[in-house]
Amino acid sequence: IPDQSLDIANWAPESDPVENISRFRLSLFEEFESPNRDAAVGLVKTYVYLTFGAEASKILDRFDVTGADADILRTMAEIVDHGFASHSDLFAEQITCDSDVALSAALSIENFPRALAMNTGAIQLAFFEMPIHLRRHLGPSLALRFLDYGDLNTAFKFRDAIDRATATPGDALKLLNAKIDLELGNEAEASDGFDALSDSNSAMAPDALIERIDLAIQSQGDLPKGAVESVAALAFEHRGTKIGARLARSYVVANIVEHRFDEALSSLLRIETGEESEKLVFPDLWSKLALGMARTDDDVIFLSAYYKHKKTLAEREVSHAARSKLAKRLTRLGFGNDALEELAFYPSTGTLEEVLERANAMISANQYD
Repeated sequence: IPDQSLDIANWAPESDPVENISRFRLSLFEEFESPNRDAAVGLVKTYVYLTFGAEASKILDRFDVTGADADILRTMAEIVDHGFASHSDLFAEQITCDSDVALSAALSIENFPRALAMNTGAIQLAFFEMPIHLRRHLGPSLALRFLDYGDLNTAFKFRDAIDRATATPGDALKLLNAKIDLELGNEAEASDGFDALSDSNSAMAPDALIERIDLAIQSQGDLPKGAVESVAALAFEHRGTKIGARLARSYVVANIVEHRFDEALSSLLRIETGEESEKLVFPDLWSKLALGMARTDDDVIFLSAYYKHKKTLAEREVSHAARSKLAKRLTRLGFGNDALEELAFYPSTGTLEEVLERANAMISANQYD
C-alpha cells in the first residue's frame, strides 16, 4: 500500500474541514440523483481526518462505496473510531515496512503478539509527523500496546510526544501514565491513578478498574471500598463483549482479594458454563483462588474455605506453585495428610526444596517411615 493512500494529514484540504463536509454533502447528488462517488470518498476522508470514524463508516455503507480504496477507508475509519481494526489483515503484514504504512499497520492491530516483528523506527517517525489532534486521539492506545508488548522505550516516546501536544491530559493519557508508573515500580502513584479513573464516568473507567484489581492481587494489597460492587455492575453492563469478559474475570479476582472465596468460586463455576468469550480469560483463576486462600492471614477463614472447596479444587487445574502454597499452609497448621494430597498432584522433581516440603508434610501427618 503506497504512503499516499494513507496520508491522513492531507485527507482534509487546507480550507475549513467543516466547510468541506458541507461541500461534499451538497455534491453527493449532482446528476440524476445518482451518488457522486468522489464526493462520498472526500466526505469519508474528511470524517476520518476529524476522527469521526463511525460517521465515515456510515457514508461508506449508505452509498455502497466499494473498491480497494474503500477497504482502506473502512479500515482507517475503524481505527479512529475504536483505536484498532476488527480485521487487521489489510495492513498487518506491512508493519515491517520502512514507510509510513508501518504506522497504519501498528494502529490496526488490537494487541501485539509477543513474537511480532515490526519496524519501530518507521512507526515512530510516522507518528511524530501526524497532526497534533491525531496524535492526541490515537497515541495513548498505541502507546499502551507498546507498553504491553514490552517496548517501554517506544511507549515512553509516544507518551512524551502526546504530553507535549496536550495542555490538559485526557483520560486515555491518564490511564497510560498510571500504567507507566506501575511499570516503573511506582505502585502508590499507579494505584492513585487507577482509582481516580475508576471513580469517574470516563470510558477508561473499566480498564482502570481492571488494572487496579490486578495490582491488588499482585501486590497482595487492598481494594478501595466499593470496588467489588463497581466491577460487578460494569461486568453486567458490558456482558457479551470483550471488555465484559475481562470485567467478569476481574470480579472473580476482586472477590479473591477481599477473601470472599464462596462468591469467587460461584462466579468461576458460572464462567465455566457461560460465554466462550469469558472462558478465554479465566484459565489461571483457579490457581489465583487457591493462592488467595493460602495467603489469608486468618487461619479459620483459610481452613473453612479450603475444606469447603477442597473437592472442587481437586477437580480443577491448579498450578504447582498454588498447590505448594496450600500444602505449606496445611503443614504449618498440622494437617499433613491433606498437605501430602496437594503435593501428590504433581510428581516430585527431586529438588532439595521439594524433598524438604514433603518431609515436613510427612512429619506433620505423623508419617515417619
